[in-house]
Amino acid sequence: MSIILLLLLQFVYVNRSVAHNAAKLLFDELMKGRDYNRLIRPVRNSTDILDIKVGLRLAQLLDVDEKNQIITANVLLIQEWRDTKLGWNPSQYGNVTRINIPSEDLWLPDIVLYNNADGDYTITLRTKATVSWDGTILWEPPAVFKFQCEINIEYFPFDQQVCKLKFGIWSYDGTQVDLKHIWTELLHRGEEDCIKSGVDLDGYYPNQEWDLMGAPAKKTRIYRSPTSHSMPPWISAVFLDFLPPILLMKRPRSKKEASIWKDEEYVLGRKRMHDRRFRQEEIVYGDDDVDEEDGLNRVSSTFVGVPRERIQLANKLCKECNVPIRNRRGNYPANVQKAIDGLLFVTKHLKDDDSQRLVREFLPTVYYRLIEREEWKYVALVIDRLFFLVYTSLVCVCSLSLLLQAPSLFNSAVPINSTVYTDKLFTDSNKVDLKCPNA
Repeated sequence: MSIILLLLLQFVYVNRSVAHNAAKLLFDELMKGRDYNRLIRPVRNSTDILDIKVGLRLAQLLDVDEKNQIITANVLLIQEWRDTKLGWNPSQYGNVTRINIPSEDLWLPDIVLYNNADGDYTITLRTKATVSWDGTILWEPPAVFKFQCEINIEYFPFDQQVCKLKFGIWSYDGTQVDLKHIWTELLHRGEEDCIKSGVDLDGYYPNQEWDLMGAPAKKTRIYRSPTSHSMPPWISAVFLDFLPPILLMKRPRSKKEASIWKDEEYVLGRKRMHDRRFRQEEIVYGDDDVDEEDGLNRVSSTFVGVPRERIQLANKLCKECNVPIRNRRGNYPANVQKAIDGLLFVTKHLKDDDSQRLVREFLPTVYYRLIEREEWKYVALVIDRLFFLVYTSLVCVCSLSLLLQAPSLFNSAVPINSTVYTDKLFTDSNKVDLKCPNA
């Protein structure tokens, strides 16, 4: 039993060493033996177009910054292309069909995120790429992208946002590199520009604040128009200045120039009319101002000074007026003193009667003033309650009207489940509508 186990371990070790030696020989042959240059586009002829398949695997939405309109996402940018210089025959290298090569040693497409908001535009983490025997290279580097997204918070917190990640090749145009979606072959309809299910959600970690409702992918082709190219001076001199008079051709004025000329003439005419009218109005209004000023001066000279406000009557008596007469009782005769005492008695009672009369007349006034003050306070309370109810009603009505306008309240769509989404995509692709809607 021990002899058989020893033979099996030796067989496994020999196979592993042979595979390791074959992979090393293959790596040396690809990188050194064929004089591989990672700076040259990997095509047989310079006129060939290199097809690059691009896909995106979303791992997590890290942050949605509504204030700065920046979204942070953790993704894997899947890139696949064929390098004709890196193919081999597996039978010659121990049936090795795939090999991992550092990405620094390979030609890489410089795909960048055009709507990047912060950080690097390109991939910074250089992971290894998987090279197949037919020259197909698969590279899936991870990245954390911060991209711009126009966020509309009109229906907050029931809002829906459409955010885009715009990827493109930086150094090559459409005649050299053609970007395609990595799942284009699943449509079975040839090349398509829009795929409804365009993001790989295998391993997607849902966000607790936002639900992912869809992830389509769309390819945009940009064709350069004549307005994007400047005309060389010799073409302008020959075909615009020299040949038209010889061919008896008169160059028509463009609509733009004619409209500009008409606009300038209209503005100048309006300016002249305005200046003429302003000068006339200035003369007329100047005379009116002088007349009004003179009239005001004449009227103000006839005004009589308004008397100042009367000083309110205060209950303050002169101390010198209250001279105690009783202290001088012994200075007068008895009959005179008796008459004085009677006069003082009558005066005292009359003074008391006047004080009581004043109090009787003043108390109702104070009472009615207090009642009026309390009534005004109650009126203020009623107005305050009325405006409070009006304000509360308006706030409730406006809030309900805004919330009921939110499209997400009446949207019966279910958020994307990463497991179900990926299983349907790769197991039953014929029944899944991968094409984008016409809208």
